[in-house]
Amino acid sequence: MPATASVPRRSSYSSGITVLAFGNLLPALASVASGPILAQALDVEGRGYVAAALAPFSLLTSLLTFGVPEATTYSVARDPHLARRIAGRSGLLLGLSGLLATATVLLSAGFLSGGVDAIRSLMLIAACALVPSLMVGALRGVAAGLGRWRYIALEKALSSVVKLAVLIPLWLSGNLTPLAATIVLAALPLLGGIPYLVVLARQPAIARSSDVTTPGLLRYGIKVWAGSLAGILLMRLDQSLITPLSDASQAGLYAVAVAIGEIPLMVSAAVRDVAFVSEASESNDDRLMKSARISTFLCGGIALVIGLTMYWWLPTLFGSDFAASVPVAAILLGAVVLGVPGSLAGSGLGGRGRPGLRSWSLIVACGVNILAIALLIPPFGAVGAAVGTLVGNLVAAGMNLFFVRRVLGLRVSGFLGLRRQDLLLVGRSIRSVVVRRRK
Repeated sequence: MPATASVPRRSSYSSGITVLAFGNLLPALASVASGPILAQALDVEGRGYVAAALAPFSLLTSLLTFGVPEATTYSVARDPHLARRIAGRSGLLLGLSGLLATATVLLSAGFLSGGVDAIRSLMLIAACALVPSLMVGALRGVAAGLGRWRYIALEKALSSVVKLAVLIPLWLSGNLTPLAATIVLAALPLLGGIPYLVVLARQPAIARSSDVTTPGLLRYGIKVWAGSLAGILLMRLDQSLITPLSDASQAGLYAVAVAIGEIPLMVSAAVRDVAFVSEASESNDDRLMKSARISTFLCGGIALVIGLTMYWWLPTLFGSDFAASVPVAAILLGAVVLGVPGSLAGSGLGGRGRPGLRSWSLIVACGVNILAIALLIPPFGAVGAAVGTLVGNLVAAGMNLFFVRRVLGLRVSGFLGLRRQDLLLVGRSIRSVVVRRRK
């Protein structure tokens, strides 16, 4: 079929955000639900073993993408007819990257495990899922570029449901060991990638004369990779280093705090992803700033509710040994909310072809974060890791806002605060999704 074959229309901007936000809700809830299950079944040290084993997996599945998922999304958003060709190229690149990631775990497991053989073995088991996990990222990038937010939401929901459907019986039967937990958390989410095969199958074929090449796909990826690398380190490095710099118990406390602290991301991540695609296809200053204000307000509200109540419910759900996670989670909640305006500003820079500026923000923030956690984790453990994340997020957000003002000419105040029309837009978006589902 020629490249001019029709491609289904993308979802509207507000609808895409709403659908993706609801799609992010289930993984957040599943993360919170699985936390108490793992804590009750494994105790603090066992939970720390699992957290330490999965930390390199989580880090490398994001670290060694070389900007390919972002380049895939950007390229597909600009020309949806090339989706199949781009998917093939990005899948190959990420498959090779997965092999590199696996080799990295094999070489570094001894150090990252803190010399504990049990943790090292679990790390190697989790590494077996690196290649397929990265390849699912290629398909997710295609779906995002096409604006198929419902399929992305379906992936998140399916992964969450399958994970809980296996964890709960294992827990109730007394068979939830660190080994079983590692396998479930690393491998079962891969099933969520099945819906993307439907998306790809529905895309039209393109003529062989297409000029899509692997180097062409990598051009954008190379520009954003340094920033992506720094951003991943900013988010995940603390979880990988807390065990060698402190101990497994602090890693267990921090894992619980991260699960709680990242709940507000269900909103900001949805807005960020949709904004990036929309800015790549058609820039809109007012829409970008309005998105930042709304997502900051919603994330702040969610964080406030969690922060004011978790003193009572967190020790009950996770066990009294995890009460020390409360102040850590509070710091991480603040870090997430304060970073939202800058995150949306970064999406605007990337979508408008200036990913290098966003990369500089993340590189500087990553350097500050590494210094902070190196100084703070040894004496303060999980609390020190959380403070390092807060400082890094503030630096990245501040620099992104500076760049959108200096380069794009946008007012920083436009990314902050809240207007009456913003609240009306939120209400209309939620109402439209509810009405559509009833029909």
